Amino acid sequence: SSPALYVRSWLEGRFSLERLQKFRREAFSDQGLSSYPHPLLMHDYWNFPTVSMGLGPLNAIALARFLTYCKLHKILPEQYTNSRVWVFMGDGETDEPEALSSLSIAAREGLDNLVFMVSCNLQRLDSTVRTNGRIIQELEGKFRGAGWNVIKVVHGGKWDVLYERDTNAALLKRFSTLLDADAQRLTVETGAQIRQELFNTPELAALVEDFTDDDLVALMKDTGGHDFQKIYNAFMAASVNNTTGKPTVILFRTIKGKRGARIEAANGTHSEKFLSAKDMVQVKDVLGMPLNDQQAGEYGYVEAPSDVVAYINEHATKLGGPRPQRKLKEVNWTDPDPKVWAPYWKAQKDTSTTLVLGDLLKRLVRDKQLGKTVVPITPDEGRTFGWIGLYGPAIGVYSAVPTEARPVDHTQTLKVHEMAKGRILQEGISEAQGMASMTAWGTAHHNIGVGMIPFYNLYSMFGFQRIHDIVYNAQDSGCRGFFCGATAGGTTLNGEGLQHQDRTSYLVAGTMQNMRAYEPAFAYHVSTVVKNG
Repeated sequence: SSPALYVRSWLEGRFSLERLQKFRREAFSDQGLSSYPHPLLMHDYWNFPTVSMGLGPLNAIALARFLTYCKLHKILPEQYTNSRVWVFMGDGETDEPEALSSLSIAAREGLDNLVFMVSCNLQRLDSTVRTNGRIIQELEGKFRGAGWNVIKVVHGGKWDVLYERDTNAALLKRFSTLLDADAQRLTVETGAQIRQELFNTPELAALVEDFTDDDLVALMKDTGGHDFQKIYNAFMAASVNNTTGKPTVILFRTIKGKRGARIEAANGTHSEKFLSAKDMVQVKDVLGMPLNDQQAGEYGYVEAPSDVVAYINEHATKLGGPRPQRKLKEVNWTDPDPKVWAPYWKAQKDTSTTLVLGDLLKRLVRDKQLGKTVVPITPDEGRTFGWIGLYGPAIGVYSAVPTEARPVDHTQTLKVHEMAKGRILQEGISEAQGMASMTAWGTAHHNIGVGMIPFYNLYSMFGFQRIHDIVYNAQDSGCRGFFCGATAGGTTLNGEGLQHQDRTSYLVAGTMQNMRAYEPAFAYHVSTVVKNG
């Protein structure tokens, strides 16, 4: 999707034609355009890196949750009060474990500021996503089961007349049995073949008896994801008119390589790096571009009419500026009370650095100057890390939904308090979701101009070994915070057997471009690292 946005930026006057031609040539010029959204390479343009499939949806849920957290904690800048997080992804991408792993969190916390848009072109890089299945129905079941609001945009406007004629729902029944491999193939079949295969009963044939073969070819190419009116209606239903209190997913039926002539709905489309001159002439004819055949074959550039450019820029201004755009925002960081650090410079009894960090977190979270910006994050095991003192009503665990149940420890003094004003992000047993939360909170200074300091504590051996890719994603986002491998098993604590004694993460951390790696051995080491960080 990045080339389309780069071309738009060229039409807006943000990019020169020379820069546009440096797509995928960023290694040789600081004006190069990265092939995927990449804030580290294009720091004033992209906000969110989405190179690894599946991480975008995961991070988006965390970001929507972060905006809700800020609203409940009354720290959300006014201009972001009605902000929504929009996620564009593909149907094949949903097979990545991280892509759908946090759906239930979004539903449980009522994140109605979140919209997933899934382009269901039925294709992976090599073949059909579900050759012998139906991916749209499968995804509908998964999202509805997780508690999401589901909108399906399967057919374009040309189908409306058929559904009006179909009083017995025969067409719906036919589509409920049509396998995706057949649906993909029929988009490029002849009208006669479409009539024979799809409208294969007398009742169905009667629905299209006045359709010519050319009409049927056009009909099969008229999918909902390419119908502007239906796209608009879906967006409105998912945002302005969404009264469900739930996150929404829109499942768009699309065609890969739409209007691309030879590559339309072809399995080899993703591998096509260049189109031939003949291909370009066909594309030009289909789109009605004001070029002659020679210009099209030479990859000519068509400048938009001045009134179109003026219209684009006018509406971009109303939205607060062109998109995408990353504006570096100034954040005033406040130092904590110096007394916070004092205890760790005195002689102490033997204790693990994990417990020292837990004690230091208690002091930082309660600090009157810095405390409200400190956010402890853990994928469970907070008790192991010495956090039990943080679970009380003064700090507590964040929950957007009020707790009505009475847990087993409700009569105990050191019970876990879950509440909207809670500060701890207790992610459940998901290191991936915890890292996504660290990214959302740790990039707040970039995204909304609010400075947050996340401390992500996790069992050390389940860090880089499990979520290295997501940590890298956080780095590319410009994330700030503390990634703490607890109970590493180096000195005072052996962990739960040799397989949990982590002697490699420190080495891996040293390969990260924007990460400073330390292996503290004493309390004053921990204090010094945190203070300087």
